Amino acid sequence: MYFGETGVGKSVIAYDLFERTRQTKARLSVIINFSAQTSARRTQTMIESKILFKGDHNTTPLRQQVVLFIDDFNTQVLDTFGSQPPLELLRQMLYIGGLYDRTQLVFKNVKEVSIVAACGFFGCGRNKVSQRLTVQFIQLFDPQPNEKYLVRIFNSILMRYICALPFAGGMKEIAPLIVKTSVDLYQFSLAELIPISSYSHYVFNLRDLSKVFQGIMQYDIMFEKKVVKEGPFELEYRQAKDDKAKAGKKKQYDQSKQFPL
Repeated sequence: MYFGETGVGKSVIAYDLFERTRQTKARLSVIINFSAQTSARRTQTMIESKILFKGDHNTTPLRQQVVLFIDDFNTQVLDTFGSQPPLELLRQMLYIGGLYDRTQLVFKNVKEVSIVAACGFFGCGRNKVSQRLTVQFIQLFDPQPNEKYLVRIFNSILMRYICALPFAGGMKEIAPLIVKTSVDLYQFSLAELIPISSYSHYVFNLRDLSKVFQGIMQYDIMFEKKVVKEGPFELEYRQAKDDKAKAGKKKQYDQSKQFPL
């Protein structure tokens, strides 16, 4: 079971591991995404649709071991009695080794099936997981990377993108500055823009930081479609000049010389 804040890469680690096992065909990987509306019936249906049953026990092709990866493990809403039925169903499968058939009311043995789960911390739509369930897992913590590693990670991503561009010469020098400034702004947002009752949307994580670089790396798509034929500053300047001219407010825009293109 992976614990960690949103955006630290819990799901990415699991997907990478499953991709390696899929290539070796040593295990059969099954991915299930939980949400607040996931019910116990739907959970059992998803599990039974991924696992082949023969009689009262499960079977897999070539006798592979099945690994269930459940993302957003603790997002279920508590019921009237304070429990989470989908998680109780999984606890039953781990504790007594099977599930009850909902139509024939017979017990189905589930063997050679392991569960890998990823869940965030308590709060913001996530609930605590019962200790009766967590004792069935080996718990691992995925920490938040510090500023040094954030700069290193995003600098590698941005430099790899820039090196593939035909005009990469000048951008290589400013890439580290872009990364350092973005990381500093992210750290400032975490420290100063604290969520309160009137600003409950002030919740930032690494996904917000990664979207900055995803936006930067969308330029190749616009360039291929020839949407942007000029520099972004020159394009904005010309658009503003045309708008002012149409409105009858003619002004001098020679200040653009201060922003060399």
